[in-house]
Amino acid sequence: MDEALALATAMQEGAPFTLRANTLRCTREELLEALNSAGHSAAATTYAPEGITVLHRGNAPLPGSNEGWFQVQDEASMLIPHLLGAQTGELIYDGCAAPGGKTTQIAALTGNGARIIASDLHPKRLQLVRQGAARLGCTAIECRPFDLFRIPDFLDDGACDRILLDAPCTGLGVLRRNPESRWRRSEADILELARIQRQLLANVAPKVRPGGILLYSVCTITPEETDHVIDNFLADHPDFRRDDPHPDLPAAWAELFDSAGALRTFPHRHGGMDAFYAVRLRRQG
Repeated sequence: MDEALALATAMQEGAPFTLRANTLRCTREELLEALNSAGHSAAATTYAPEGITVLHRGNAPLPGSNEGWFQVQDEASMLIPHLLGAQTGELIYDGCAAPGGKTTQIAALTGNGARIIASDLHPKRLQLVRQGAARLGCTAIECRPFDLFRIPDFLDDGACDRILLDAPCTGLGVLRRNPESRWRRSEADILELARIQRQLLANVAPKVRPGGILLYSVCTITPEETDHVIDNFLADHPDFRRDDPHPDLPAAWAELFDSAGALRTFPHRHGGMDAFYAVRLRRQG
């Protein structure tokens, strides 16, 4: 009961204003120095190595905006590309990419050295990915409108080293940013979105190479959209297993994961970041 009350209280408060330093253009330290020198008060985030929390904004514009030094992005969102673990030379598919914060971060983490195919159902939203990539200097992102209710036949089976499915969800982990969801969402929405999430996972799974990674993430907290989706997927796809991410991540991140290896962030526990859930799966063979 105390835990639920603490979460509910946190969801009533304002979300922190966080920036991701675009490491294709600058370091976090350089951006921090520029922000504080311009009269803003900013500090490094606790977990994301490129994250900055703007504690107080001064009168001057944020430095580096026109130069593509940063992306406005919550710290929890910044953790997802690190969990994906993309490497130079790999083929990455981001199946629900818009508006592109995670997509462009993957490009930055690989130094524009991985081929990234970014899809979204809505061409207008995919244009946001293109614009963000251009502003941030991400040169290895290919945008392709696509409805993932169909199997992405433009990818060969087993072609992708890693796939990110940041699936559509109820968004209950970001209620502070979308308070109208309190009245818009219903139990029927949860069940329908869980069905959609299961379908999207099933459609992209064959495109992961043996030994490759499939990362499922959502910004919600319902069991139906989190553990139940993963349990259902693993029951139907015995060639996939949960992958232990801990060897690839900083030791300080251990507190962000549950006993099954799922990332679970909460604003009242983890420095105010949004509530996210993510599980890394590896294809066997």
